[in-house]
Amino acid sequence: MQAKFLTLCCILLFSICPADGEAASPIKAVTAPPPAPVHAQKPEETLRSGKNLFRIKEYSKAQTIFETLLKENGNPQSKIRHSTLLWLSKSLFMQKQPEKAAQLLEELLKNPSINGIDPATIVEAHYDLAACRYKLGTPLSAALDFLNVALSATPAGMQAMQEQALINTKLIACTSLDGNAIASLERIARTPDLQTFLLNARMQNYLQKNNTNTFLSTIPLVDQLLRSPSISRDSQQLMESLKKQAAQLSLATFKERKIGILLPVEIPVYRAAERSSASNQMFKGIHQRLLRYQMERPDILISYSVAKPSEGAENDLFGSTKQLLETSSPLVLIGPMFSNDAIEAARAAKNSKVPLITPTATDNLVTDNNPWAFQLNPTHEERGRIAARELLKTGKPQRAAAIAEKTDNLEEMAKGFLDELKQAGSKSVIYASFSGKPEDQNNLAESLGTPPGTLLDALYLPMDSPETIETTLLFLEKNRIGYKRLLGSGVWSDRKVVERFRKKISKGITFFNDYSFSGSAIETVETAKSHQKLWNTALSSNFWYGYDTMDFLLHTIDKSPDLKHSELAKAIRNAPVYNAHYTKYRFEGNNVNHYLNVILIQPDTARQPIN
Repeated sequence: MQAKFLTLCCILLFSICPADGEAASPIKAVTAPPPAPVHAQKPEETLRSGKNLFRIKEYSKAQTIFETLLKENGNPQSKIRHSTLLWLSKSLFMQKQPEKAAQLLEELLKNPSINGIDPATIVEAHYDLAACRYKLGTPLSAALDFLNVALSATPAGMQAMQEQALINTKLIACTSLDGNAIASLERIARTPDLQTFLLNARMQNYLQKNNTNTFLSTIPLVDQLLRSPSISRDSQQLMESLKKQAAQLSLATFKERKIGILLPVEIPVYRAAERSSASNQMFKGIHQRLLRYQMERPDILISYSVAKPSEGAENDLFGSTKQLLETSSPLVLIGPMFSNDAIEAARAAKNSKVPLITPTATDNLVTDNNPWAFQLNPTHEERGRIAARELLKTGKPQRAAAIAEKTDNLEEMAKGFLDELKQAGSKSVIYASFSGKPEDQNNLAESLGTPPGTLLDALYLPMDSPETIETTLLFLEKNRIGYKRLLGSGVWSDRKVVERFRKKISKGITFFNDYSFSGSAIETVETAKSHQKLWNTALSSNFWYGYDTMDFLLHTIDKSPDLKHSELAKAIRNAPVYNAHYTKYRFEGNNVNHYLNVILIQPDTARQPIN
């Protein structure tokens, strides 16, 4: 594949020989001719080169190749032209030009039988056109297109695309459509389980809009689905929960709690992402926990709204969070995933005095001077402090050092570690930052300031590169710098890395990772089975981040269903240690989770200390 790509830009070197009768001139530097033009290749090779650029996310370069190839292939019945139109549209979409991409796809799909377009190309073009329509703000058209792709007869080998199209349909129905729009999808759905999923989404939408009359008048459809002989057990329980909700509507005890979700549903063109985005997976976790809660507590409606980007400002998290707060008045916000986004969203939450809880963001700025923001994933500084507190359980080290790989995040871990030891009274704490490059070893030696033969009470190595770990351990060995206790963060949580260095860390190492399944094995298996039936995909860490965040919030809300914003913030801050499924949450009166899973690897065994 790579060799074929290089043919696009190879340099042809020529030997220049003197003509007969000419005197040989001194050898001179030869200037290489420019790269071969696109038309010097066969069209198939050029198309393949553009696809390769697309796959490595060089979208602009891919676009240039596809546009040139398109000009050279004007025949509307040319298969090369059909494929080029498809891939050019993908390149434009990924450069935030969905409108132009949609125009190309509509051109491609004109008269497909007359132009002899390959059936697989037609199906993929419809999929991509649906993605464009979703991006352009017409979610119902997008959902209908995706559902048609999912349910239509297609050529062999397109099952994965159809499965993803069905997932996209469900995501859009859950997050972007009203009850009437979802009903139009139900009319096309063929299986009882898909009809059940869509009907439940429609019914929850009616309740969220206080359209109780329509909700109650639709219950006969629920009964009809329950009589279907092919309905699954999960779908049956979901339909029965709707009947229980109907019974609760007339009671004064029926309550609604609103949440805002700052995890946008991302639907790119096909082949742009191998797997569902992390944001989508996290939303699936939240959604699945809410379905379970609906079955457990039909007397409480948890309605949610998913933030939409501010018009003309797709990355304005402050603006989109503010808009969601104004339009939905949620009790709490969940998300965003990434620290830069979470900082802006937390600022908007603080202004409105609404709690925000982010499952994954790790920057201190999310919660600094902000009593309304909470981080379930420990900050980088807190990770270092957790390592120090684990060390202090076995006594106070008098001389300790931290060598961080030279990145901001890992350096924050090292500084948090040493600061915690300083506060505990350690007399000597040494900080060093190391790039892992051989030429940086003199700087490392100078920062440590330890003569050969030094024995440290403790050494902390927050590192993300196995190569940097290798160089660091060799440096310590060469300079005869020893340690009584070794601790690590970052890539140390990868068991393969530990095994690689096991012989060089003869005294063992204590390292820290984000997760340990603390839920029951039976519940975990049942959750995985339900997820497979709903989404036809395997569970991921991002799913559990979403699931556990929602699980923790529901547990907190259940204790006091009438909590106000400030009371919920206080309840989260002072919550007892919570055993979620993928990890634990320990706030201890603060706004950042203080828990990481602690693992001690010894030369011949492995054990997990009790936290």
